[in-house]
Amino acid sequence: YFWLLKDSKSELFKQISIKATKFILPPHHEQAAIAQALSNTDALITNLQNLIAKKRLIKQGAMQELLTPKKGWEVKKLGEVADFTSGTAHENVIDENGNYILVNSKFISTNGNVFKRTDKNLTPAFIDDILIVLSDVPNGKTIAKCFIVELENTFTVNQRIGIIKAKKANAKYLFYLINRHKDLLAFDDGVKQTNLRNQDINNLQLTIHNSIEEQTQIATILTDMDNEITTLEQKLHKYKSIKQGMMQDLLTGKIRLV
Repeated sequence: YFWLLKDSKSELFKQISIKATKFILPPHHEQAAIAQALSNTDALITNLQNLIAKKRLIKQGAMQELLTPKKGWEVKKLGEVADFTSGTAHENVIDENGNYILVNSKFISTNGNVFKRTDKNLTPAFIDDILIVLSDVPNGKTIAKCFIVELENTFTVNQRIGIIKAKKANAKYLFYLINRHKDLLAFDDGVKQTNLRNQDINNLQLTIHNSIEEQTQIATILTDMDNEITTLEQKLHKYKSIKQGMMQDLLTGKIRLV
C-alpha cells in the first residue's frame, strides 16, 4: 500500500524527504483491499499489453507470408499502377477552428493523433488516397510512412507529403506494400535530411499479385488485424485511465473500501 502511495505522489517524493511526508492511512484491512483492487487492475493492463504484443507479432508474420512475392506475381513500378502528386504549403492558412485536418509528417507519424486544422482545403485528400511522408531528418522514423484516407471531405495535404492514387491495384493492398518500404528507407544515409523525389516514388519497384480480387482479400485480412489491434489499444488506454482515477479516489479517501 505504501508503494502505491509513493507511486501516486512520485513528484512529491522527488522534492521532500520521506520522513516529512504525511499520508492518509485507512485501517490495515482497507489498505489491503485498496492494494488488491489496484493490483488486479495492473494485472488486466499487463495481460492486455501482452495480448497486443502477441497480435502485432501475428500480424507481422501474416504480412511476411501474404506480401512475399510468389510465382506468377508481376514486377511493376509504382508509377504504372498509381498516380502520384504532392501536397501544398498550408502554413499561412492554419486555423485551429478550421473544418479540415492538415495532413503533415506529425499527423502521419502519430497515426492521426496529433494534427493542425485549416479552413482552406488547398489539396483535398479523397477516400483510398495513400499519403506518404517525403521528408525526414537523418535516421528518422517517419520517412516513407503512409496513411490511407478513409473519410471524405476531411483532410487536406501539406507540402512534403505525397498523394498516391491507386489506378491498377487495390488501394489498401498498395498501402501495405508501400508503407515504410525498404527501398525508400534506403535513401536515408543517416547524415543529411532525406527528401524523396517524385521519380523516387514513381520508380519504386513492387512485386504485386496480378489479381485485384486476391489483392483485396489480402488487404481485408491485414485490415481486420489492424482493427483488432486498434480496438485492444483503445481498451488499454481506457484501463490506464480507469487506474489513474481509482488511485486518485482510493488513495485520497474520496472513495472508501469498507
